Amino acid sequence: MLSGFNFFKKPFVTEGLDLIQMVHPSHRILRSNLTDIAIFQQIMRQIYDGKSPWSYSIFFMELSPSSRSIYFKYLINQQVIGFIGIRIQGINAHITNLAISPHYQGQGYAKALLTFIVQYVLKKDCHEITLEVNRMNQRAIGLYEQFGFNQRGIKHNYYKRSGQDAIDMIYQLGCDHHVSVR
Repeated sequence: MLSGFNFFKKPFVTEGLDLIQMVHPSHRILRSNLTDIAIFQQIMRQIYDGKSPWSYSIFFMELSPSSRSIYFKYLINQQVIGFIGIRIQGINAHITNLAISPHYQGQGYAKALLTFIVQYVLKKDCHEITLEVNRMNQRAIGLYEQFGFNQRGIKHNYYKRSGQDAIDMIYQLGCDHHVSVR
């Protein structure tokens, strides 16, 4: 578990030793590639009762070298326990996906990935991070609000399969961001 560590007190490192390794040598956040699709789908199936809401082809498009999306995976002892995807367009970074294996949820790993992404997009001169989250997913909404995201609207029938609504959220960059990962 990550507890009481403030990523913003340490220098941002883009090569070699990454942020997480400064705290836990067995923990790493690395850039993802096409070889990670199977494990990402496995994590999604664990979360969504055996069905991944994202198909292989969607992940393939997201992770292909020509994509505007960038994915990072969180590893503990070289095992992928979660991932996050972003798409940068101008000053906006949009989180396309954030997933943590159920066994590792509630231990600060999603916050660690969010903190990492904030540092990453600040280096890319982004001013805001946006995302959509299922209106029924109170745990995720709580995580995002605790992190500093604000609700800015509802997208009705956003999830086509279920017809459920999504909450549109935004995180403004540029103010004092001292997020503690617990």
